[in-house]
Amino acid sequence: MTRPGSDDALVAALTTWLPEARWFPLKSHQLQSLEVVDRLRLPLEGWREFVVVDALADGPTSDAGPQTYALPIAWQPDGPRDAAADPLIAGWLGHAAINGDRVQGSTSALAGVATGPRLERPWHTVAVTPLAADSSNTLLILADSAPHADADVILKLLRQVRPGIQPEVEIGSLLAAHATWHHSPRLRGYLEWQHPSRGVSVVGVVHDRVPHAVSLWSHLLAILTTLAGNAEDRDRLHRELKPTLTALGHVTANMHRVLADETQAPAFGTDAWVPHEAQAAAAAMVSHATKIFDALDASRSHLPVSATPLLDQVLQRRAACITRLAALGTFPLQSQRIRVHGDYHLGQVLTRHDTADRPREDQLFVIDFEGEPQRSLAERRHKHSAAKDVAGMIRSLDYLVQFATREGARSLPPDAHEQFVGWFLSSYVAAAVGTRFWPSDPAEAQRLLDVYCLDKAIYEVAYEANNRPDWMEVPLRALLERTS
Repeated sequence: MTRPGSDDALVAALTTWLPEARWFPLKSHQLQSLEVVDRLRLPLEGWREFVVVDALADGPTSDAGPQTYALPIAWQPDGPRDAAADPLIAGWLGHAAINGDRVQGSTSALAGVATGPRLERPWHTVAVTPLAADSSNTLLILADSAPHADADVILKLLRQVRPGIQPEVEIGSLLAAHATWHHSPRLRGYLEWQHPSRGVSVVGVVHDRVPHAVSLWSHLLAILTTLAGNAEDRDRLHRELKPTLTALGHVTANMHRVLADETQAPAFGTDAWVPHEAQAAAAAMVSHATKIFDALDASRSHLPVSATPLLDQVLQRRAACITRLAALGTFPLQSQRIRVHGDYHLGQVLTRHDTADRPREDQLFVIDFEGEPQRSLAERRHKHSAAKDVAGMIRSLDYLVQFATREGARSLPPDAHEQFVGWFLSSYVAAAVGTRFWPSDPAEAQRLLDVYCLDKAIYEVAYEANNRPDWMEVPLRALLERTS
């Protein structure tokens, strides 16, 4: 069968629907150009291929130069369609990752790298269930419908192609081999896109599926949005949320203990905050904030009118933001740096509902060690204070309260965010006491949390501007509070 469409025909079709794709991170940008890098036909019936393209866009907080994306494509009578959830394609990609299969294109290859037990037979029939996640990637549940099939797995396609060591694979391999960690699903394999001049990029990972699990975000939100507005609500919050957030603090501290374990791979363990490292971390935060503030200022006309008053107030305080971030380079820090999750929030923790008789900690599973998608792989692999992850969860709890309020939650105490943070943070500190990665001085811990919460809120503003402009007010208000 000959190729059904030329590169020009493919580009024309992609230009139409790519900017509307759920996972595309530049929805608010103007697509300037699109170029096919390679097309790898998959060994499947019909014409199904794995396409890699360079996309150049212009808009709020956009990076200079094109970005590269991976697209599983199925050709239909009306043209090519994004077909990540196509059972044949998803099944082949999952099988390739777990078993180490390979396909060659004209200039590049797609190769699986097995990290766990292999499948004894191909997935000839596979049920695919997309996960409705607000994500820059594509998440799919793969279930083999054959009798005596292997357990379900999760296939995550990393849509943006970035050459280098992928933290999801690096940390996932570490956790799978660590004797004391049982709070993440097992990494089964991953997919590499290999190009002779562009290097090697991880474009997909496969993990075991945690059965009967939902995200902690969904679980807690369901509780908050069903509050009845009566006197029993505060007791219910203490009864249902406090034990869960306390367990989350313990699990988070245990995760950091594993990442700080110096007996593991050389990329892990603890490192001191020597002056030049603290100054470099501060400079990176300042550079990132300056870039975001400049881009937001230049793109005000493209943002929702409702967000501009808050944005204007934040831009008036940008000097204060920069000063507070730069102060990290001057702090006398006794705690040490470690590898961190990097994008830690309530959506990155799963809770099981079939283990109610077990301790709360046994019901929690941390996922998605990819790091913040808008940062480079090198940035994601830097060692930071553990306060980066703690700050991420603090910011996520703010989003939880704000979202629940928008969804009609009644009777939330006015100090709900502070209360939730207190439950999580106190348990985390109790579990982290005596470690090298958490400050023994509460004043040092607070300074680090202040800086990382500020840095995270700036990142969130850029993310919302690109993906969910109607939500910009949440991190903008946080920035105002932290610079007042």
